[in-house]
Amino acid sequence: MDISAPQTGKVVKVGYFNDGNFMIGAEDGAVKSGYGYEYLQAVANYTGWRYEYVYGSWSDLYKKLLAGEIDLMTDVSYTPERALQINYPKDGMGREIYYIAVKTDNNQIDSTDLSTFNGKVIGVEEKSIQVKLLEDWIRDNNLDCEILQMSGGSANKIKALMDGEIDALVMTHFKGKLEGISNVLLLGDSDYYLATSKKRTDLVEELNRAQPIIMDSHPSFRNDMEYKYFREAMVNPRISPEDREWLYNKKSLRIGYFSNNMPFSGKNKDSDIPDGVITKVMTAICNNIEVDPSIITYVPYPDGISLKNAVVQGEVDAAFGFYKDLWWAEKMGISQTNDILNVGLRMVVRQDFNVENVKRVAVSVNKPRATSIFMMEDGEKTYEYVYYKTVEETLEAVKHGDVDAAISNEYVLRKYLQRNNNYNNLTEVDSFTDVGVVLSVSRSDVRLLSILERGIISLDQRDFDKDISTSVFSSVRSTTADILADYWWALVVLAVIFLLILTNMYILSRNRKRVAKVNQMLRVQTDQLKVANDELIMANEQQAYANEQLITRNDEVRELLAKQRRAISIIENNHEALKSANWLIEFDPVGNVDNVTWSDGLRHILGYDSIKEIPDTLEAVVSLIHPDDLKEGGKYIWEILHGANDDVNIVDHELRIKTKDRGYVWCRTYARLNRRNDGTPMSLYGVLQDIGEYKDMINKTEEALLKAQQASQAKSIFLNNMSHDIRTPMNGIMGYTALAEENVENAPAVKAYLKKIKLVSKHLLSLINDVLDMSRIESGRIELDPQPTNLIALVDELKSILQSDVEMNKLKLLIDTNGIMDDTVLCDRLRLKQVLLNLLSNAVKFTPEGGEVRFSLVQKPASDANRSTFEFHVEDTGIGIDKDFIDKLFVPFERARNTTVSGIQGTGLGMSITKSIVDMMGGKITVDSELNKGTRFVVTLEFKTIMHQDTDVAVHKKVDYDFTGKSLLLVEDNIINQEIATALLEGANFKVEVAVNGEEAVEKMKAAKAGQYDGILMDIQMPVMDGYEATKEIRELDNEYCKKVPIIAMTANVFAEDKLKAMNVGMNGHISKPIDIRELFSTLESLI
Repeated sequence: MDISAPQTGKVVKVGYFNDGNFMIGAEDGAVKSGYGYEYLQAVANYTGWRYEYVYGSWSDLYKKLLAGEIDLMTDVSYTPERALQINYPKDGMGREIYYIAVKTDNNQIDSTDLSTFNGKVIGVEEKSIQVKLLEDWIRDNNLDCEILQMSGGSANKIKALMDGEIDALVMTHFKGKLEGISNVLLLGDSDYYLATSKKRTDLVEELNRAQPIIMDSHPSFRNDMEYKYFREAMVNPRISPEDREWLYNKKSLRIGYFSNNMPFSGKNKDSDIPDGVITKVMTAICNNIEVDPSIITYVPYPDGISLKNAVVQGEVDAAFGFYKDLWWAEKMGISQTNDILNVGLRMVVRQDFNVENVKRVAVSVNKPRATSIFMMEDGEKTYEYVYYKTVEETLEAVKHGDVDAAISNEYVLRKYLQRNNNYNNLTEVDSFTDVGVVLSVSRSDVRLLSILERGIISLDQRDFDKDISTSVFSSVRSTTADILADYWWALVVLAVIFLLILTNMYILSRNRKRVAKVNQMLRVQTDQLKVANDELIMANEQQAYANEQLITRNDEVRELLAKQRRAISIIENNHEALKSANWLIEFDPVGNVDNVTWSDGLRHILGYDSIKEIPDTLEAVVSLIHPDDLKEGGKYIWEILHGANDDVNIVDHELRIKTKDRGYVWCRTYARLNRRNDGTPMSLYGVLQDIGEYKDMINKTEEALLKAQQASQAKSIFLNNMSHDIRTPMNGIMGYTALAEENVENAPAVKAYLKKIKLVSKHLLSLINDVLDMSRIESGRIELDPQPTNLIALVDELKSILQSDVEMNKLKLLIDTNGIMDDTVLCDRLRLKQVLLNLLSNAVKFTPEGGEVRFSLVQKPASDANRSTFEFHVEDTGIGIDKDFIDKLFVPFERARNTTVSGIQGTGLGMSITKSIVDMMGGKITVDSELNKGTRFVVTLEFKTIMHQDTDVAVHKKVDYDFTGKSLLLVEDNIINQEIATALLEGANFKVEVAVNGEEAVEKMKAAKAGQYDGILMDIQMPVMDGYEATKEIRELDNEYCKKVPIIAMTANVFAEDKLKAMNVGMNGHISKPIDIRELFSTLESLI
């Protein structure tokens, strides 16, 4: 019996059983893993439990749980009967998926024809929830199958299936991918739990605290574990007999590819089989769907246009190598599979170029580019794209300064930058984005797309990484310049050898002439020398012996000197790489410092111009150590030198040393002490390493971690606040609704409750709009819409909006617009109104009863005669803002106090949105505040002034609408929205007919007579067919009535781009949800 390492927590007996990839290692000493094991460890992290593992089968362990012999057990499905015998926590530990599996070679059962299950025996775990699921499935599909309930472990059931004792088996996704077995049909699923014995209620309470923490700290924990352990089991690569027959009848599956797109694909000069990773990918897909890879025929194409046309026109069945780009694929009439490989797009610039200044970017159109990806904006940067035919041309353009940067996939760039010396002045600076490499088929070829997806879903890119790397560098063609750059040293050696040969030839030629003269002289003296020659023979022999000895010694000396030079070179290189240098302190026989020696490298670290400047006494050296490090470090070294511990001869310490030019620098010193026989120190030889950059890196890492933790905490606080802020109006709506139901006979009371519901609903809508606005601002999707705007009328409108809150809070609202000479300007009226309303609403909200809110508008001249600068002043005598919080005022999700304490509601986004809009308008906003005295905001904006127009003056009056005799087609899928809209329209005497989706609306218009409907109110987001598609089809019907009947969008899609899209597909108007009655009827009146 295994037990986890000793800790302080309580011991929990847990049932542990082998079950596929769910739990592995159910025996003493076995390494444990699996989904269930990792979940148990995650729980232990937050409870402090120590596990005592009890092994057995699931059924045996469940009996022990009922008897209280174990405390805890995994993989327990919920049933009301079990809930009476064991304890369940609030949250499940996962969701178990049940499949019907058969032998892979079983061709009698077809999941697309359920009648093939008739007469078959299906095995299932006895007394499990799977039995009921199987019984319900057989009954619902009117099948005649025999259910065999089986006991024992999963191995026995799998053996029965493989031996043919049963035709099919209900299995869970825990089992993983099993050889010879295929999951053919999804039966159902259910939650499963960590269940405890009835005796251990304490464990349930701790589980209820721990499980939410696990999900809060790692929201994707369960999904990640599911993917890690059960991904292959959840895949059904088996294709139907009809699909297999369809492939067989095709004889050949034609796959188009790029002929020059290594490492993914390339044309092989000697074979029809392409180079690159394409062949391994297609072979793996065929193997996954159990199809012979020889069915594939590869067809090369030189560029993306010809390959795309080949797919669309049916020249090939599929194309390999395009990047995943759904927008482009839709336009081209192409469908794309899920990602096969993932590729990073990278940016390259010259080494001397500042990446912040990048404007013009080169892109190769000869590559399978994803159009919409290349046209993306990088934050606030918008690039101008310049297209070239090849990647080489894009890199040459960067190199010569024709463009600022180039973008291509990481593998191609790696090939050129690492192996081509022609681009040594280029560097990779940025990760642009990641894209997927996919297979593309004609949009009409649904069957082939489904077949390919089944083969792709279980692929793993890691299986192809080695082939990709090999293909990248095998495709590199070295130029003459590359060879010269790589092997320049060999050319130098050859040149030296050549010069030596020429020199030797010259010397030999000169020597020949001299030898001729000498020979002449020798012939004269030969006779004289013969006598002396005999005497010299003995001396020559002795000299030869001596020469041989000298040569041998010289060779040994030269070898020793060469080794010494190599060792010195290695030491110097190591010192340079580690930013270190050596030093030596020598001691006299009594232990006093006798000599201090510094290397030139140490001089460089300490910033001195020469060795002589470095202190040469121990006292002077000690004076360079930082005072804070001297006490501890000095004591440490003193104890070693003076024998406090004779066994310690190593100094290894970090301290700050004062340099000449950089102040104090963190260094690490490592030294060895050599002692004499009597124990006194003889020499201390060491190395000093500059670790300043390392320390800075550690500090920056800790800083970044702290900022990340603070950001995470801010988001958590925001989510908690939002939870409270949204619940507050929701509780108000529900509460007032309940009161209205109880007082339905009391009309005044109901009317008052409805008025309050309306107010609370508007507040809830403003909270949601704030979050949406912030999201759109951060993603750069907000665009300004300048239009003639009367500023005086806009201020009057703001006053009307705020008046009720001002009166309710008993405040004074003072407005000053005197001195405005040009009251009509060109600006985005909606966004300006949003800015001013945010500031004024906050002033009203944070000003106590009896206070004042002052608004003033000041006009100042601008540099252009047709423009003016306007200052919008908002002041209050409210609670003010703490000076420490002013710097965070415009940060998203920040609020001065927690709303649950202050009682003041909001998202913490209003001021951030206000600042972002002001920045977009090219203006500025300033704030001046004093706590408990008030706050003053000033927004400064410059607008173009125009002639006075009356169109902006809003006049609101009550209008009684009567549309007697008019008929509308209401297209809405939501029943509640249908009822609300129908009631409103019939109240204005409309005749209303309802269609529940876009497809039904199209059919009604096909059958409608001319003039049957005076207009169509069209929802946008609907099942079957959305409002955009329905409008396009109605406009394309072959009659004038359908082309001209007014169609009005009635939708929650309220952004400017949504309205533009509605107009582009043929709609005539746009009404926002929630429905504003006045907007609804005024729009209908103008169009019908």
